[in-house]
Amino acid sequence: MSIHLTPIRWWMFIFLAVVITACGTRSESWPGISASDDNTAIFAAYKRTVVSLNPDQTRNWAYNGENDTSFYATPTFIDGIVYVGDFKGRIHAIDAESGERLWMYEPERTQFLFFELGRNDRIIGQVTIGEDTLFAGDEYGVFALDMSETPPNTLWEFETKHAVWSRPLYISQTSVENELCPNVRTDWDIDWNIDPTLFVVSLDQHIYALDPDSGDLRWSLDLDGGIAGNLTLDCLRQRIYVGTMNQQVLAIDIKQQKVIDRFETEGWVWGGPVIYETGDPDDPYRIYFSDLAGYVYEVSLTEDGFGERAFKRRLSNEPLRATPLIVETLDGESVLVVGSEDQRVYAINLTPSPSGVADNREDLRWVREIDGRALANLTWVDHQTEEGEIERLIITGTDSDNQMVVALRLEDGGRVEWAYKYEND
Repeated sequence: MSIHLTPIRWWMFIFLAVVITACGTRSESWPGISASDDNTAIFAAYKRTVVSLNPDQTRNWAYNGENDTSFYATPTFIDGIVYVGDFKGRIHAIDAESGERLWMYEPERTQFLFFELGRNDRIIGQVTIGEDTLFAGDEYGVFALDMSETPPNTLWEFETKHAVWSRPLYISQTSVENELCPNVRTDWDIDWNIDPTLFVVSLDQHIYALDPDSGDLRWSLDLDGGIAGNLTLDCLRQRIYVGTMNQQVLAIDIKQQKVIDRFETEGWVWGGPVIYETGDPDDPYRIYFSDLAGYVYEVSLTEDGFGERAFKRRLSNEPLRATPLIVETLDGESVLVVGSEDQRVYAINLTPSPSGVADNREDLRWVREIDGRALANLTWVDHQTEEGEIERLIITGTDSDNQMVVALRLEDGGRVEWAYKYEND
């Protein structure tokens, strides 16, 4: 298998990636943020702790790992358990109600003189749960844990040429019908017709399709650029979209096992794309993504890949690193929310205006300054006020300890509802 690397570009990327993710550098680290399935609880992993917050900012619990633990990965919530990896290669399973540790997986290590040998490096990405199996990426590649035992044991390991920072994507009939595509009507035998597969992308510029039971390689593609963000699944077309460090967003057909289209961007694409169903029969599906040059993009989707309808808009002179969020207001209007390293969060109306992210002043719903760079992937929760009213809150995480988690009112000009300060307890 040949690896396509342009020496100057690759070494520049490695240098910048190390600077960006340097552990222990306050200005270059940020929390991992997620929400429960019913959007009533927030989970944040940062430095020494994982915390569970209510929509009103009150804390349910704080979980501390071992003395040498550092958390920066986005927590995964499923079936009442929070799973999160740390910078020592461990996986922590936490009871979502009590914050108590259920188990901790620790990779095997051997000591030689002053050195530790073994798979014990950073887990930066979010873990994925399959059928009795947990999948996680680290600095070596990806590994699987057998969760039929407690604590789980290593099922298999697959090494890549460089680190895996994105979340593995597990596709099976069960995951598609129950988790990934519950609202998209497709026939598994006709539309999908594939064996269960784990898809992994790496900084080594490749996508790998693996047997989830054995870790054996089924096929791989050279994507001409390292990947840090998550894969986005197109349930209707059985397609994967992914952004690269080669200034492209790619459309990959799962069944054909090839890249079917490429979209050029102004800067590196760090976060994952998001898909939006417009309701317009002539242009039913669009995809949104942002880049490190400060641009946000809107591109139509077709059976052949990316359509001719495409807009780009420079929101900021600073990078837009986090994956954008599409969320509905309580009145049913769709809004695209984008976090920026210029310490602002931007909200763009997608409905009722038909022009999307085109550079029209009326489409910009609001811009809100915060005390820190908006780096974490966004999520949302609903908060019930003392008067019994429901308000929708946009949740982001920053590199500022004073505003580790920030809640913004979606329908009130983005006004800051509260900010949660990092506490090491």
